[in-house]
Amino acid sequence: MNDMPKGKVVREPWLTTERLGALNDGVIAIIITILVLGIEVPEGHDFGTDGVLSFMYKFSRDIMVYLLNFTLIGVFWLQHHVMFHYLARTNRTFIYLNLLFLFLLSLSPFSTKLAGTYRGERFAEVTFALNLLLSGVMLLVMWRYKVRKQNLLRKPIPASVVKSMSRRIMIAPAIILLGMVVSVFNFHLAALLYFSVPIFYVSHRLVDTSWQGEE
Repeated sequence: MNDMPKGKVVREPWLTTERLGALNDGVIAIIITILVLGIEVPEGHDFGTDGVLSFMYKFSRDIMVYLLNFTLIGVFWLQHHVMFHYLARTNRTFIYLNLLFLFLLSLSPFSTKLAGTYRGERFAEVTFALNLLLSGVMLLVMWRYKVRKQNLLRKPIPASVVKSMSRRIMIAPAIILLGMVVSVFNFHLAALLYFSVPIFYVSHRLVDTSWQGEE
């Protein structure tokens, strides 16, 4: 028996986004901090004998992996930030999806350390790339869920923006997936592919134009 009064609209429970946004920025800031702390200077290194340049050369891979991960995390953060621009409120499902995204991203210091320690090991390199790939895929899942929940949005998002954002979010996972395959044969070539990702996110004219109409 349905006791709901006739004509009454059932509204989905929702929550504010302020604390979720603060959690996102805090977790990502900690992840980036842990990444740089993972680059350790050996206690027995003699700068006077070997020189700083020699040290930098020996640790060039560690530094490259750090820069690569930092750059890709920056790309994910940017897309995540754009996503929250359209979000007026949230619900439990979106929060759970967001937490899963943060969980995957929080594994990046481990996968980075693994790739830096076990140089040339295919398993370590694939684990590093897979971690970033899943983070990017999770970001796409969050975006697609959000655009389907109109009651969570500040206002309807133009279809052209939805389509464009979906394609742009998919760029990073697609390139990372390609890089995973290439890394089996040549890690340096795969790294070049990974480093090319930010080029596609320098600007987004369609989204920027859409924001101008909100002023």
